[in-house]
Amino acid sequence: MLAAMTHRLWNLLAGLALAMLLALGASSTSAWAANAARRELPAGGVVQGDLVSVADGDSFTLRAADGRIWQVRIAAIDAPERRQPWSDVARKRLRQHLQGREVRVEASKFDPYGRIVGNVFVVGEDVGLAQVSAGLAWHFRRYEREQEPAARERYARAEAVAREARRGLWHDAEPLPPWVFRSRMRSPGSQPHR
Repeated sequence: MLAAMTHRLWNLLAGLALAMLLALGASSTSAWAANAARRELPAGGVVQGDLVSVADGDSFTLRAADGRIWQVRIAAIDAPERRQPWSDVARKRLRQHLQGREVRVEASKFDPYGRIVGNVFVVGEDVGLAQVSAGLAWHFRRYEREQEPAARERYARAEAVAREARRGLWHDAEPLPPWVFRSRMRSPGSQPHR
């Protein structure tokens, strides 16, 4: 019983600390915030709540019905990073999908930054698939094995259709994938753009 109470107290304190950092405008990706955010996945892996803020085209902050704050990374997609073309458009589009609606996250794991990773739905619509269909995110094939086969096929097809129609980032001749951009930014002396 004492262990359960201690665990609940730790979750409460971690959630409050993260909420305070967010309120103060501190980076949610700092090592301390990431460690504070690490907790068990919600019961059944589902979190429902309202949008607090959008970080970029594939991640956002959610306030659950119980008041807990969750950092969320949309599974199976990768949107342009800040300082990349189409980043602002992808972020605004994600905000439009989520703002003022109940958001449902079917969480499967935590990422290294303490965010829950999961499929995101609003009124039954798959938000990750919508971002890919609009040409505002890549189907992140690095993690496609974590998707159900039917979902994997839908995402791959949506990217192919968006690419062929030259929607969003596919309007550019050679859009730079975010994973390549991040890799270049980590490499000393390298340039982020082609």
